[in-house]
Amino acid sequence: MDYLTASEISTRLRVDITTVRRWLAAGDLPSIRVGRQYRVEHSAYDRFVAEREVIKTDKQSKASGAALAR
Repeated sequence: MDYLTASEISTRLRVDITTVRRWLAAGDLPSIRVGRQYRVEHSAYDRFVAEREVIKTDKQSKASGAALAR
């Protein structure tokens, strides 16, 4: 199994480490604790990201294109 640290996750997602720690504390991002650090299985990280992926609909794409044309 491959594990990521909170610091590695914050770097990958370009968010503050406090945000990652908040996700861990809330249980949104499943983890194990090793000493004083949390570790997240790579597969749990992938699921976490996939669940939050935003997929633009055709209507949203047209609206953002119109906004850029202004």
